Amino acid sequence: DLGATVDGSGTVDVFARKANNDLVEFHQTAFGWSKAVDLTASTSGAPGISSTPEVTFDGTNIDVFALTTAGDLVEYQGNGSTFTATDVNAAAGSGSPMVTALIDPLVFGGAARAYATTTGGDLVEAANDNSGGHAWNFYDLTATAGSGAAIAGAPAAVLIGTTRHVYTREASNNHLLEYVADGLNGRVWNAYDVTAEAPAGPAISGNPEPVLIGTTPHVYVTSAVNGDLVEY
Repeated sequence: DLGATVDGSGTVDVFARKANNDLVEFHQTAFGWSKAVDLTASTSGAPGISSTPEVTFDGTNIDVFALTTAGDLVEYQGNGSTFTATDVNAAAGSGSPMVTALIDPLVFGGAARAYATTTGGDLVEAANDNSGGHAWNFYDLTATAGSGAAIAGAPAAVLIGTTRHVYTREASNNHLLEYVADGLNGRVWNAYDVTAEAPAGPAISGNPEPVLIGTTPHVYVTSAVNGDLVEY
């Protein structure tokens, strides 16, 4: 269970879950790799994790998201070997949704956000926006986006220019679904059925993988019809 990113010094940091559910970090140096640092053991109040660490670099800090062994979403944040740990569900207050291990972080406005699938199949955004008296807040995109739908599988988030896009698979029909923070029709987010809009677009299986070529997204999926690799 590995996650990796390139930090501000241009070196690679790799994060892994140990057999005892501690989060550990391997840091690339000019002479190879540093000895693994157990971040759970060295960070005050840090919980063990139960899922693959999902990692990004926000321009200042490394942000690592995972599920705790109790099922909450946690963020480890730091630079070098000094980290803090935040239970995002606790910081968001009572009523915050429980999410599955299907998590994808994205940096927006200089801060990391996490996109995740809830245990009920909704797409949510967890944002450290200090709104409504909470440091963190969850936003249910399935419930609030125009044409939002329940999802199956993992979200894949990309920033195109200054606009957030999240690709995922619709639960009801296995179509490729794109959520876009385009601000249209009086909503922050809208959802678009890419499979329905694309000529002869097949239903998909598994999870989409978007790649930006310039500012154009290319989304790679597996066809649910015949198992072929498909590019949208």
